[in-house]
Amino acid sequence: MARFLGPLECTGLLLLFALGTLTMAGCDQADKEEFALDLSEKFERIGERDGHTYYISDSTFTWPNAKARAEELTDASEGHLVTFGSEAEEDFVVNGGAPSNFWIGLTDQQSEGEWRWGTGEPLDYTNWNSEEPNNVRGGEDVAAWNKGGWNDTLKEEKKPFVLELEQ
Repeated sequence: MARFLGPLECTGLLLLFALGTLTMAGCDQADKEEFALDLSEKFERIGERDGHTYYISDSTFTWPNAKARAEELTDASEGHLVTFGSEAEEDFVVNGGAPSNFWIGLTDQQSEGEWRWGTGEPLDYTNWNSEEPNNVRGGEDVAAWNKGGWNDTLKEEKKPFVLELEQ
């Protein structure tokens, strides 16, 4: 059952933030900043860079639940599991307070060995740890940032995730 957290008005459009669903259509920057304050109850703000704002979850989730939670919180078009387009972006998130092990939005669930960002963005930058990805346990179809780089791992593990909001 969804828990009602409160109304948010955006340019005459009443939107409801009900545990996991928020539509940001028609919202101006002040409204988005108010939403960011709501996130602070379950997320720690890492910071803003190049029109993106990053948050780390306070709780742990399986990869599918983390992906769903990120998309539900932000109506999928505004937010998602973090994607890294460059080393600079990755360094910003990691050095901004992210833990040593967290989910990122990378998967090869569609086709083994063909890694893709869940957002459809091109995979132009990678930072796999040594000998990764290796699918060593079989079914390692999702990726996590782990102590310096990326690791393919099982989606059933529980980890915090980084939420990336597009501005």
